[in-house]
Amino acid sequence: MTNDNHRSERSREKLSLPKKTPQTQPKKDGTQQSDPKKKAAKETPLVTLLRNAYKNRNRPVTRPKKIGPKGANGQYLSDEERSSLLRTAKAEDIVLAVPPRLLAAFQSPHNDAVKNYAAIRRDVLEFTREALSVHPLLRQAAEQKFFINTDDAPKPEEVLEFIRRFDFAESTSAQLKDLKPKDQRIIRTNAANAVGLWLMAQRSLSLAGMFRLLGNDFWSLEAQEDAKVENQLNTLLSLASVTPLGLVRNIFQEAADEQARIAQQARQETQHLQKKLAELNGELEKANAQIAALEAQNQSLSGQLDAERNRHGDQRSILRDEKEVLRSQVLNRLRDDIRLLDDGLRALRRDPPKIHVMENFAERVISALKSQISELEDHSA
Repeated sequence: MTNDNHRSERSREKLSLPKKTPQTQPKKDGTQQSDPKKKAAKETPLVTLLRNAYKNRNRPVTRPKKIGPKGANGQYLSDEERSSLLRTAKAEDIVLAVPPRLLAAFQSPHNDAVKNYAAIRRDVLEFTREALSVHPLLRQAAEQKFFINTDDAPKPEEVLEFIRRFDFAESTSAQLKDLKPKDQRIIRTNAANAVGLWLMAQRSLSLAGMFRLLGNDFWSLEAQEDAKVENQLNTLLSLASVTPLGLVRNIFQEAADEQARIAQQARQETQHLQKKLAELNGELEKANAQIAALEAQNQSLSGQLDAERNRHGDQRSILRDEKEVLRSQVLNRLRDDIRLLDDGLRALRRDPPKIHVMENFAERVISALKSQISELEDHSA
């Protein structure tokens, strides 16, 4: 080592400067070389994650960045591992502490930080469904297909009511029968929370919607059963942190603000519809007035039409009578003229012929026909 290096080391120690760490050098292609001392994150088998969840069931579930590997069955849990975990759940987690924490840890449907997160989440939710279904308190809801999205599944409010009204003393499960009242309350709370979180994960229920559901159909009803102010205050004072109260307050405030916004929007819509209704009523009144005027005009025209029809009928009767009269006159005229012409022809056929008789009869016929023609022309005019 040279003297310059010795002096540099002594100066660094004297000034308590940290030693320089080797910097990653860029490769020839411009990318950074990976630090050889930095270890890659190890994969955590899903069965290990779930076993740790049951081992530390009163703590939040820690989700590693790498979970795996995938088994031969295409899932992250083998059938044997699943059966073993379900036995652990039935034996060691009668108070249902783990399912709500699993649902909370894998609530989000997307997580880019975890590789194959969607498939892992699917397997976790399926295991959680099975763990909830085998629990004595929720077995009936599972048999009624609550944890499967079907149209005939019971409503969430009915399941929460069943949880609240469940009689542990009448249960056929020895585990539930022997529970203390404190543990019974814990089971009810965890079961209700699991129901709400399951609806968030599988039925797209919002966080505010979950709080409204549990708040209206479980939390508030549970609180009403102990109406003593001293007990309620002791419950608040027993909280180790005010964060849950703040969280609940914020969510309910958001829900209240949302309801207020919806109410305001509904009022605006109502005002708009009322205004539109008033406009439509005005247009309807105008239309009714126009209809009344048209009906009056129609009645007037109908009266005129009836009068014209009656008058036309009378005229037709008169014209028909006149026609018959004229027809009779013309027929009589023609018969008379034909008789005169026959007499005139007979006069012409005599020997000697009487021409003057024929001329007289012909003149009479011509005069009568002219008179008849003039009468017809006057009638037509």
